Amino acid sequence: LHLAACAGQTEVVSYLCNHKADVGAAAIDDMGAIHFAAQKGHLELVRMLVSDNVSVKAANRKGLTPLHYAVQGSHLEVIKYLVRKGGSLRAKTKAGKTPLLFFKTLLKRSVLTVSKGYFFYFF
Repeated sequence: LHLAACAGQTEVVSYLCNHKADVGAAAIDDMGAIHFAAQKGHLELVRMLVSDNVSVKAANRKGLTPLHYAVQGSHLEVIKYLVRKGGSLRAKTKAGKTPLLFFKTLLKRSVLTVSKGYFFYFF
């Protein structure tokens, strides 16, 4: 399930969900399939997992939620969906970092990149 979610294999994830796979199961560092899907920007898979009662607030061993991963990957549609479903921009990792802080860091990098004569569009 986790590999399929990471790879964006919607049909495989759907099949596994329909055949009673444990959609809340954790893998490495307590990451769930929703973390992998959010990290890669697979909105349809994130929706599928949430509709199968996976929590948008699920945190891994480091305290990272799917929203942290979506922000790190600059996946705007996934970010908006997770926030609408209850994900918090103020959820803290064990190191005290929030998705909002991750966003500010990405924004600073974007400004620095533009100021150096390059254009990199995060969203």
